[in-house]
Amino acid sequence: MKPPAGIRTALARGWRKRCPHCGRGPLYTGWLKAIDRCSYCGLVFARDHGATWFFIIMGDRAILLPLIGLIYFGVLRSHPILAVLLFFLVAAAFVWTTPNRMGACTALHYLSRAAFGDEDDPIPRHHAGDPGGADSRHGVDSRA
Repeated sequence: MKPPAGIRTALARGWRKRCPHCGRGPLYTGWLKAIDRCSYCGLVFARDHGATWFFIIMGDRAILLPLIGLIYFGVLRSHPILAVLLFFLVAAAFVWTTPNRMGACTALHYLSRAAFGDEDDPIPRHHAGDPGGADSRHGVDSRA
């Protein structure tokens, strides 16, 4: 089943800390306090809180571990001062982009839910005034 928002669109919306479905509602209040559902379209962001953790852990560790390995095994051996500087630079970047990365992980979770549709987990329809809105379950264009 095709998700209502394309993969790139949903990931970009998540990265911008917006609802991956409509792109309008915020994912967080404050820096990283998660909201249960979108205030605009009603999408429940984390139906099962444990399911989102898979995407968060894999999304973070898949990027972080190779960078640490590159710093440790590549740069540290030949330039220890540069390695320490790079380590702190990578750590600062990871802390700074935490809400964005968590938003992208929420978007990945949304895409998996939309792709493997479950009748008990409905993806809401786009609002009639929303350009390009299509019903995720039936492929019906809401602009008609």
